[in-house]
Amino acid sequence: PWVRPLAWATLALAGAWLLASATSATPLASLFKARKLWSIVLVFVLADRMRDGARARKFVTFTFAAGTVTSAIGFLVFAIRHARGEWEEPLKGVFSTAMTTGNVLATLVLAATAFVLFARGAESRRWFDRAAWATLLASLLLTFRRGSYLGWVTGTFALVGMRKARFLWLVPIALAVAFAVMPRSGRERALATGRD
Repeated sequence: PWVRPLAWATLALAGAWLLASATSATPLASLFKARKLWSIVLVFVLADRMRDGARARKFVTFTFAAGTVTSAIGFLVFAIRHARGEWEEPLKGVFSTAMTTGNVLATLVLAATAFVLFARGAESRRWFDRAAWATLLASLLLTFRRGSYLGWVTGTFALVGMRKARFLWLVPIALAVAFAVMPRSGRERALATGRD
């Protein structure tokens, strides 16, 4: 059976999205509307099943690069809107809504997390994977989408627990730091999860 990074990422992504949909105001509608987002998971499943490891790695690298470009566009638009005083506006990237952007980024962040934690040897692009992870995570935090945050946190706990359970205590610290540097509107939405 396959035990390379994408196998863990696929499991974490599926669980994260199910949890994000289950905690929305309209769970069934969320699951239905998210059907197109599941196609992103198929990208990683396809790479997971490739017989040629080098080709699979190139495929994933291209996917991370595309996500990073999307993030860069999102950063630019976010900065312009906030410079105009539109403080409540979340990062949307090239997608129609911040919710779609958040779910896509949660997917990519978890996949990048899997590579940072599990990839070794020819599978590893150490600095690229870490840079992609940091960029994608920063973008995700600026979407201000609570469901995406919850899915990301759950998936991260699962991946860190499988790789290095002794480091699980660092996840709450990382969350605290993320909340501290996050714009106020995003922090308020995240902390309101479960209250509305």
